[in-house]
Amino acid sequence: MADPTEVFEFNEDSTGDLTFILADKNGTPIPLANLTTLVLTLYHKSTGAIINTRTAQNVLNANNHTVHATSGLVTWSLQAADNVILGALDPDQQWPDGSLERHVAFYKWTYNAGAEQGNVEVQINIRNRKKLP
Repeated sequence: MADPTEVFEFNEDSTGDLTFILADKNGTPIPLANLTTLVLTLYHKSTGAIINTRTAQNVLNANNHTVHATSGLVTWSLQAADNVILGALDPDQQWPDGSLERHVAFYKWTYNAGAEQGNVEVQINIRNRKKLP
């Protein structure tokens, strides 16, 4: 499972990889063969605006995602359109200069023929290059 305290950071309009381990409720990695579904919703943290039409999108070895056969490792190759600045200020923003915007990648999955499920929120900070000195 993704570490909920880990925050990924990317420059706006850039590409890069985001990785985490899919795990069951006991922390055991879920092999690809046991996954039934894996979906992603990418949104702006404070406004809820969907980013790059990624809402309940199938990402089970699709849409720039791969899941390792045995380790449960999910790799998302983010596209420039995934790392856009929407320009809406976060009310809880810690960066008064507006240099970072918070996004969330919310993953949901089912496994063991759909009998069990899990989810995780992955925090992503997008660095607004126009606001950098």
